[in-house]
Amino acid sequence: MESAAIASSVEVVVNDELRVDQLDEDDLVLSDEELDAAIENTLRKAGYTFNELKAQAAAGQFDSLHASRTWFVVSSLV
Repeated sequence: MESAAIASSVEVVVNDELRVDQLDEDDLVLSDEELDAAIENTLRKAGYTFNELKAQAAAGQFDSLHASRTWFVVSSLV
């Protein structure tokens, strides 16, 4: 699969079923550009901007559990 095709199809999935300890470090390697695209795609699908989630985190109150989980994932990648 071409690198650009990977970036357009990658998204971070926030759910209860996938745990970090289930991943192998060789599972997926992304370039900086692909990681940025995955983060942007995740935020778009979640319906939030990075700054909206950052403000909710700073206030210590998220709109929803999904917002909280999305922030946890996205903030750990930037």
